[in-house]
Amino acid sequence: PLAVPLVRAFPGLPQSMANELASQAIGQDRVRLTEGRVGEGLGSQCAEALRELRLSRALRALERGESSVDRDRIIMGLVGSAPQLQGRVRLRLFLRELANPLEVGETGPLKIIRQEGELYRSFDEEGHELADALDLEAALLRALPDDARRALGLNIWQGD
Repeated sequence: PLAVPLVRAFPGLPQSMANELASQAIGQDRVRLTEGRVGEGLGSQCAEALRELRLSRALRALERGESSVDRDRIIMGLVGSAPQLQGRVRLRLFLRELANPLEVGETGPLKIIRQEGELYRSFDEEGHELADALDLEAALLRALPDDARRALGLNIWQGD
């Protein structure tokens, strides 16, 4: 029963984590829980637990090659921070769960990748499809211009 306010305030928090955090609450945090509210300190712990859970799930999805918004954010962040790609490409990734696309790069040809189910389709700046639906990594490889792939030491068939 003490975990109910935590689950209500943090809907993504699994019941087991909420129970554990509630059982460890002391002082004002515990008093607030008995009143059906979440104290600031406990709220911060819940938010941190959710961040760690999301990161753990994203890394697991990355390892398994499974699609998830957080995993795709990590991949796009890595691509965007690769020094070899600076100034060589602009990428826009449309994910079904997000209202706005993820974007990396400011200069270079614009390439667009759209998620369709668990697969991704890559397009050039004129809307021409660059390859059949693929996993995100292969779609990114197809979307990168030749000079960007060469800068990374990759060729277009490496993803197959």
